[in-house]
Amino acid sequence: MSGRRHGTWNCTFLRIRPSDDPAAETIDKRLTMNIRLWSLTVAWLLFAACSDRNAELAPDYFSGEIAGTSDSLVFRDCATSVDYLLSEKGAYRAVAARYGRLAGPRRRVYLACRAHLDSDTVSAGSAVRRLVVDRLIAFGEAGGCDWQYQLSGVYESDDPRHRQVLRLRPDRTFLLTRFGDGTESHTTGSWGLASELVLLLDCEAGSRMSFQLIPDRQALLSDDRTLSFTKVYL
Repeated sequence: MSGRRHGTWNCTFLRIRPSDDPAAETIDKRLTMNIRLWSLTVAWLLFAACSDRNAELAPDYFSGEIAGTSDSLVFRDCATSVDYLLSEKGAYRAVAARYGRLAGPRRRVYLACRAHLDSDTVSAGSAVRRLVVDRLIAFGEAGGCDWQYQLSGVYESDDPRHRQVLRLRPDRTFLLTRFGDGTESHTTGSWGLASELVLLLDCEAGSRMSFQLIPDRQALLSDDRTLSFTKVYL
């Protein structure tokens, strides 16, 4: 995605003073060329590594509790308390089979997975969002969610000189408001989790922001540690 942070590489090539000896001058040129090739190779490897690392991040981590029957399971999201029907696509059969072996009907079971949201059209014409489980990560007894604290909500920046307010909505969209001298600017987009403690904000303009979650402080810290938010209760 364009706009994501990549590592930068500043190359300063070695300047070698030419010699009056033709043989020495040839060696100098070869040495200079080798240094240039080495520098460009390292720069490309660093860029590729950063690109691959960013490309691996995806807002597809979900954790919550499921309940129902093997024919119809409902997933309650830890991060938002929103309920989603589990889609019969993806790894649904594996989830339903494990649920049937582990729990009785309607009993809650913890589930962590790689997943994505899909929309199905029902008979009335309205869309219902379903969770499609792509890969299981953890499956076991209920209790993995802290229902006293959800990730969704309102956060304020900790730097009073540059006030910002971040709203993580339960529908997994966000609004970031920056306050200046009598002015406001807004950034919107969608949010999701790349892992249990990594929050991704995908902006509509195409850029991405990444934050580390600090649950015991109900706080967010940017990857470069220049920006932090703390949850507020209005």
